[in-house]
Amino acid sequence: MPQQYSSVRRSAASEGFYETSYGNEENQPPLIDFNVRIQEEASSTSLNEAYLEQLLSEFNRIPRFSPAIHGLTLTRLNELTLICAGNYADSCEFAAAGDLMVNPPEVMVHVRGRAHPVLKDRHEKLTTQFKDTSAGKPSLINWFIKKTIVEIRKKPILTRLYEMMKESGVVSNVYIASSDRRIKQIADTMGFLSAWKVESAEGFHQKLKTASPSETAFIKKGLCRFNKRLFDEMAADIFGFLLDANYQSRFIGL
Repeated sequence: MPQQYSSVRRSAASEGFYETSYGNEENQPPLIDFNVRIQEEASSTSLNEAYLEQLLSEFNRIPRFSPAIHGLTLTRLNELTLICAGNYADSCEFAAAGDLMVNPPEVMVHVRGRAHPVLKDRHEKLTTQFKDTSAGKPSLINWFIKKTIVEIRKKPILTRLYEMMKESGVVSNVYIASSDRRIKQIADTMGFLSAWKVESAEGFHQKLKTASPSETAFIKKGLCRFNKRLFDEMAADIFGFLLDANYQSRFIGL
């Protein structure tokens, strides 16, 4: 990182890079306006899947004007999603965390002989959802194999973000690898708390109250406890690229 930008980065991270080199907010590219807004909302908005999906949808409609800033905006969305998934895992909201990581939001089941596919209930087993349809069949599993085709129309948001970062050609492989590690950490936290027989945030806090100091320290080591440090650093890097197209960011591999 160029030394001359160190103070600029600190200022941009703390103040949300409101004053850009454009001088007039009305002349800012939409992608900069988008980053200013998510910087403001990240502190006040409760992160959830619906909000993150809305942000990603908006991002996909914004015209590109800088490959580096586009890539950094994408990594910022990824950071918010990782933070959200980590918070869910730490709060024992395993289904919500799984929705962001592995459970597709839109799966269609095509049944032979039917004109239209059926939307899979996201949080219900296929065998439960289709038990009436397949009633009287000797083997439910065989019926599914022979009579249905499952189509994933929309992948989980973290999967889509990963694919977008890989395909962008600008996001560094080092950052993508760090994202992978944190996804694994989220999964490990969920496994750790599940093995500890904790099924809710309330139950988790009750167990912490009765745990010894050493047990408490051990438990907290198994949590994600993600923060917005990288999210803010990426905001500062966007500011750096606005000042100098040759600016260097550790998140961008141009």
